[in-house]
Formats: sequence, structure tokens, C-alpha cells
Amino acid sequence: MSKTFDALNEENQRHQKAAASLIADLKRHILTLPDNPRINRLAGSPRAFTMKASDLGKSWLPRYHDFKTQYEMVVKRLESGTPSQVVNRLKEMVTMGMILTPGVIGKGLNLHPDVVDRLRYIANMPPLNCPNCHGDRDWDGAEANKVKIICHFCGMTT
Repeated sequence: MSKTFDALNEENQRHQKAAASLIADLKRHILTLPDNPRINRLAGSPRAFTMKASDLGKSWLPRYHDFKTQYEMVVKRLESGTPSQVVNRLKEMVTMGMILTPGVIGKGLNLHPDVVDRLRYIANMPPLNCPNCHGDRDWDGAEANKVKIICHFCGMTT
């Protein structure tokens, strides 16, 4: 029976190591996602930026427009739980569009819709507004007056 326990323990450790490696890759990937193209970061001050007033939209909070800070906060939230909670926490943030404050129901940081879209893609969650699969569409660049839209889930192009 001791050999069975040892084998089970070794297999469990192997799975924990593999999960830790995958989670580290996920966190690294989130931290390398693109910054907000509507802001101009000030040299020498990574947290300071300028942007047009017309790009502020509904929120004037700097953290709402600072994608890099939001990615860091997403990673910090993922790190605050066990490896088995990572997938559910990421899906929760995407579904709610916010990073919940632990211990406070309904309170947290609202994520920018562009950040949510990028996280939705990473989590392989079905999009919401595609006419084909009823999901979000990813913007795939712009040319002069023409914008090409590709759904990240079903691949439909409009």
C-alpha cells in the first residue's frame, strides 16, 4: 500500500508543477497584452499618461483607461487564490466586467471593455455580439476608411 501512496503523491506533485507552470504562462501572457492605444504614456513615469478628453467616455478614472494597471490587477486577483480557482476567477472577471474587491459584495474595479474583450479571448469564452455565433468581435486593424472585424470565436469576417 505504501508504493501506491508514493505513486499517488508523485503524480499529484507532477500535476501541481504542471498547473503552476501553465498559470505562470497565463499571467505572463496577460501582462504582455496591448496597452490602451488612446493614451500617451509620459516618458520616465510609467503610471502617468495623457489622453484626449473625447476618449474619456463614461469614466474619468485613470485606472479605467490604464490597461497595464488593469492587467496587473487581474494577475494579482488570480494569484490570490489556489491554482484550482484561476479559471473560475478569470471567467468571473470577464462575465462581470470587473475585479471584485474580496470580502465586499458588488464592489470592485470596473474593467475597460477592451480589456474584458482581450481576457474573454484568452479564456476562450464565447463572444456576445457576433451575428453568426452571437459573440463579441475582435477588431483586426483599420485601413483608411475601412475597418475589418473578425469574430475571435467563430472566425466570421464582416
